[in-house]
This record gives sequence, C-alpha cells and structure tokens, in this order.
Amino acid sequence: CARAGGGEDALAALGAWADDADSLVGQVAVDAVCSAEDRGQAVGAMRARLESSNWRVRLRALQALASLAEAGNEDAVLGIEDCRLDNDFWVRQTAEEALRVIRDKELARRTGSDVYRVDSDAARRGSSTDPTCLANNYHIAGTWDGWKAQPLAWDERFGCYAYVVVLGSSGWASFQLLIDGDWAKCLHPDRVDANPHEDYILCGPDSRGHGFNWTLGRHELDHAAEGACYRIRLFVDRHGAAEHVDWVDLPERPQYYITGTWNDWRADAMVWDSGLECYRYSMVIGSKGWESFQILLQGDWNKCLHPTCNDGNIHCKSHQLSGPDASGHGKNWTIGRHPLDQGWEGVRYTVRLFMDELQEKAREVDWVRQEEFQPYRRRYFVVASWHNWEAREMTWNEECQRYDFEFQCRRQGIKSFQIFKDNVWSAVYPDVRHGNRDSVAVGPDDKGHDINWTIRKSPRDLHSDVISYRIRLCVCRGR
Repeated sequence: CARAGGGEDALAALGAWADDADSLVGQVAVDAVCSAEDRGQAVGAMRARLESSNWRVRLRALQALASLAEAGNEDAVLGIEDCRLDNDFWVRQTAEEALRVIRDKELARRTGSDVYRVDSDAARRGSSTDPTCLANNYHIAGTWDGWKAQPLAWDERFGCYAYVVVLGSSGWASFQLLIDGDWAKCLHPDRVDANPHEDYILCGPDSRGHGFNWTLGRHELDHAAEGACYRIRLFVDRHGAAEHVDWVDLPERPQYYITGTWNDWRADAMVWDSGLECYRYSMVIGSKGWESFQILLQGDWNKCLHPTCNDGNIHCKSHQLSGPDASGHGKNWTIGRHPLDQGWEGVRYTVRLFMDELQEKAREVDWVRQEEFQPYRRRYFVVASWHNWEAREMTWNEECQRYDFEFQCRRQGIKSFQIFKDNVWSAVYPDVRHGNRDSVAVGPDDKGHDINWTIRKSPRDLHSDVISYRIRLCVCRGR
C-alpha cells in the first residue's frame, strides 16, 4: 500500500512493524518505508520514531533515514544530524557513518570520482551471514603492534568483520589481512598504500602481498591525526570469501573514571593503554589495608560499572561485571581483603578495565599488584607542650627505617607530647596516661585524647644531663 501511495495509514502501520522485536520483521518494515511513494511522509514517520525511548527503534529509524537521505531527501539528512547527539553509542556511530557516506557521495558527484566504495548491497548480504558458518578465520596484522596477527571480531550490527585501531604519533597505520593467521594466505591490495577512496583490486589469499598494504591516515579524506580512532571492516559474501575492505572513523573513545575509598569517591580519569589495550589506573593501599572502588562511564553515576555483589574480587568468580547503569550503590570491587591480593598499606596496584573485541563494551575488570611502593611513606607529626601544641613533622630515617624528631628543652618541668599520623587526629599514644619510653605504643586511631607521652617521668630521664632529645618512632609494614 505504501508503494502504491497508500498514504499515512500505510506508513503508520509500517512504522509499528518497524518497532517489532524480531530483527527481520523490523528490517523488512524499514525497507518498505524507504520504498514508499511519498518520501516526505516516510521521512516524517521515521523522524517521529527518533523520539522513542528504545534505542533499537531509534536505530532502525536512523537506518531508514540514511537510505532516504542517499536518495536526496534533505529532511532525512536533518534527522540524521539530530542523531549525532543521541545518548546511545550505536545510534551516534551509525549517524556519523551515514553522514560520511552522504558527504563522500556529494563529493563524488561534484568531482566526478568515486571516493566512497562501500557496496551497500554487499554489506546487506553480509549482515545476514552467520559467522559461525564461514569457512575462513580472519586476522589482521599491522604497524601498530609490529605486524602481529590479531583476530578480527564479527560485528553483527554491520554484518562484517571488524577491528578497532587508534593512530599513534605518526598519524597513519598500514595493515594486511590473513586467513587463519597464515602469511601464506594473505589478503592485500594490488598497490602500495591502498585506501577506500581510490580504486584498487583486492588480491589473495596468497603469499605475494609483501609491501602491498592498506594504509589508513595518508589520504586527506581520512582526516587522520594522532589518537584518532577507526574501525577497519572486512565484508564477506555468503560463502565467507572476502569481498570488500574499508574503514570508518569512530567517535572519540569514551572516557572512564574510577572512584573509590582512597580518593573519597572522587572521579579520577583512567588512562587508555594502547599496548595492553585497556584502561588503567594506579593506586596505593591506605592505612586500612584495603580499598573499594567502582568505575563510571563519562564520570556519570547513572552509568556505573560494578560487580553484582559487594566486595567483588578477581579471585572469586561468583560475581559478574554489571552496567553501565544506576544500580551500583553498595556494590564495589575491593582490593586487599582477599588473602591472594597480598595487600597492605603502601602496596601499589594497577586497576585495569578491558573492553570487548570491538572496543565498545566493558568486558572485564581486574587489578595487578605492582610492588610495595617505597617512595610512599606515611607522614607523622609531633604535637608537644614545648611548641604550644603546634604540629611539627618527623623525619624519615631510611637507614634505621624509622621516624625521628629532635628537639631541645630545659631540664626542669614535665614535657608532654603526642604523635599524629598524616597530621590528622589519628594518634600514636601510650597504653597509660603520662606514658614514657617504657610504655607500649597504641594506635594510630582516634582514641588517644589526653593520653600523652611524657618526658622526665622515667628514672633514666631524671638522671640525664642531656637537654637534647630524639623521639624515635619505629614502624612495621602496614603501619
């Protein structure tokens, strides 16, 4: 009916089918909308569905708008532009790709050259291919890791194999594709520095590909720069044979933040490690001997990554990574409470967040014990009567592995003091009031109020003619 000019009623019915949970039914409905006689009504129906709370509905509407935009409908292009601000990663990415196709086709129309060579029919055929039935196992090898063969991941969304690359300081990267990771089964172009913006022939699989690489970043249409992120794509036919290679630039890599007990639950940015292909963050265990944390996507507490239980740890597999969502309250990872962590105060750990093969979803969180961080020392302060109870910092004695504090005072009178850790009210104090050097040290904690160390209360102090003293605080690991 829509093709025959059935009007709004037919398009409304197709729009409802486009929302169907079955992906095939939804796709058929979207294709029917795109072929409707009244393109203006079709665009209006699809743009209305961009307001849906279901990202799949918005995504199908966007795909329909992309087809209508390629047919020259400017209102469809405006709808795609709106999707660049969508809160779903897939929708934003699809919008960016659709706009790039439109720009490249417009440039081809103006210049008379074919600068964008994706065969949409082939891509659609690839989307119906079951990767588990394909005969070939595809790998990629490139300059970014010394030409090590890495498996390509099947991207069901776009119906292709894919691999994400982040450009280094050179601003470009070259690569070839391998079947089963075998260099004797190399897929390569017929020219040096081939790219999707210029004609080339896809060759192989064979062993004659030396020096004939695809190169990403050297053509001006790649808009390449250090840190730019691209998805390399390999489309295959129904038999699993390579059919087309291209790449698309991706939105800026999402930023993850870590928040925990050591920083009063403040969000600190994690760093992307291109060598390990993970986000990482280094932290040091504090005085409690353990630390808990969560991870936030874009620093948003409503997009929290967390375990499915409290005190999740890498040594117990009974929990799973959950999120990003707003349901993480009270569900933390905890480092140091499990014996296998070997954690105590002053030990450094690196927390790592690994993504899936397409570098889009969080896959695993773990941590690695680095070392007992020697430069890390607690700070201790003497608060004494002879200094009007003003805090004076003690000095670390590396040779004797202790803290020292030297002072001078008159022989007459009683001198009292306390020792505070990190200049907060967490005191090291004697086990009795007016304790001396024969007393047992207690703490550090907040229970030492008015329980002071006292000089000249010991018989050894009374017979001393020395007016200079050194207070010595010996510490053990974890204190």
